[in-house]
Amino acid sequence: MGIQRSLAARNYTPFFAIDNKYNPVPGNLEQLLSLHVAGLITVAAELLPDKIDMPVVSYFHDDPRFDSVCQNPALNSRLIIEHLKKCGHRKIGYLGFPTRIAARHLTLEAERCGLEFPDRWKVDFGDMPCEDSFDRLLELNRDRDLPTALIIHNDTSALSLMHRIRERGYRIPEDFSIIGHDNIRYCITAVPTLTSMSVGTPDEIAEAMVSLLMERMNDPGRPREKVLLKSELIERDSVLILREK
Repeated sequence: MGIQRSLAARNYTPFFAIDNKYNPVPGNLEQLLSLHVAGLITVAAELLPDKIDMPVVSYFHDDPRFDSVCQNPALNSRLIIEHLKKCGHRKIGYLGFPTRIAARHLTLEAERCGLEFPDRWKVDFGDMPCEDSFDRLLELNRDRDLPTALIIHNDTSALSLMHRIRERGYRIPEDFSIIGHDNIRYCITAVPTLTSMSVGTPDEIAEAMVSLLMERMNDPGRPREKVLLKSELIERDSVLILREK
């Protein structure tokens, strides 16, 4: 909706196509490109052909072929880890995709701050439902200590995991503090309210993408540009203060 509003303000009409590399819709991309659209915003740049004769902005994924609007994983990780350290947490876990760049930055920041962030506290969602990753965490650490705080790949997963954590008899934030990503609207209705990493409102993100696309359309020969979204940790009740330094 943010993209639609931003384009409408510039007298452009958007076309939307839903596709991804895991469940591609045959002919979907080809049909979209055949419309001879003025430009393209995509979250799946890897699906585009190497040579494409139109301006493209890649969102979230920093494809070197195109302008991009991305998060700043290094800054996001620093804000999260420093907040947990300030609140007294020394044992940190992660549920999501540990091999991705965001998780790698979390590891570097944890090392820099002297926090425990071992592999046995990092669980890959893989093909399992996200909430099952908590059960996997318990299995990997049977009769061993557990982290006091869990960083979750995104807020939707965090909300599901909070329900599973309670089902297993644990409390939030007393037993596990939780931090998510995306700052979706349901963070403020969760019990407890969910601490989350924000990179801007949907309208702000949409405007960044559309503005970058318009610049490329107006000046096709300009140097490639990468825009980093603003990072802000929204502190709420899902992180327990063990001690404050």
